[in-house]
Amino acid sequence: AASVGHASASQHGIIQVFGVGIAPETHSQYKGILATKSATTRDVIASSLDRYHIENGDADDYLLCDVIGRWKGERDDETKAWSTEWSRVLGADETP
Repeated sequence: AASVGHASASQHGIIQVFGVGIAPETHSQYKGILATKSATTRDVIASSLDRYHIENGDADDYLLCDVIGRWKGERDDETKAWSTEWSRVLGADETP
C-alpha cells in the first residue's frame, strides 16, 4: 500500500504518495500527485499508478493509506528508519 502526505488545503493540493512497496526500482522517495478537492482515493491511486509507470495496474487492486509517523535516528544518519505511529486505509470514494 502507498501512503499519503497532505500538502495543501486550497482548491487543489499535492498529495505525497510513497510507493516504495509498489515500485521499489524507483529512486525517488515519493511522487507528488496533484489532486483537486473532489478527487477520490480511486482517482489518486490511478494517478499514482500512472506516475509510477505501472501500465497494467487497476486502481481497485491497490489501497491508499493515510499515515502519521516520524523518522527515528539522526537527520543525516543512514541508519534512520521510518516509524509509523498511526495509519488507516482510505475508502475508494473518500476524498483525501
